[in-house]
Amino acid sequence: ANFGVGGIVEIDVDVTAIDSVSELAGVDVFVSTWWYEYTSAVYEEDIVEWFLAGGSLVLLQDDTDHDGIGTRLGIPTAGWSDGSATSGSGALFEGPFGSAEAVYQNGNIGYLNEADVLAAGGTVAGRNASGQVTAATWDIGEYGPTAGRLVIVADVDMWSSYGVATYSPLNDNGRFALNSFAFAINGADVDQDGIR
Repeated sequence: ANFGVGGIVEIDVDVTAIDSVSELAGVDVFVSTWWYEYTSAVYEEDIVEWFLAGGSLVLLQDDTDHDGIGTRLGIPTAGWSDGSATSGSGALFEGPFGSAEAVYQNGNIGYLNEADVLAAGGTVAGRNASGQVTAATWDIGEYGPTAGRLVIVADVDMWSSYGVATYSPLNDNGRFALNSFAFAINGADVDQDGIR
């Protein structure tokens, strides 16, 4: 309801659950949620190849048991976050769905190593109160010359309504999640009127 004609971002989004990564042809954005490494391992190489060929990727990696794709990309979960509120600037925190000032983690919570993010050409998008990196972004071509957009969030519950995100009415976590998805679709060029 938030995307497409009449939505806050006027870009149509079709959400599809896929049974196999062989179905990624024609997919613009792949969202990897809470996925154990022992089950993701057989798919990671295909997903990384798809991303490096221009597909956009969102990784919601909680901890060191749920970060297989990020590990393959050289951006694993570094350890346990202290769970304090995350804030930041840029498209994830100031986007078409408004300002997200205090975004919280819940359950298994991680953080990213800033040096890993920067070495891979990324931008630190969010930090918790202790300075731990909890969100990072890459626009098209920043991770690699043909790579798509990449968003890494260090806890699935920063998006999940199981955790602390609410979508009606929107709270900061809900705004953060929708802004993050809008970035994955169209980078920082999305505002409340759609494409800028």
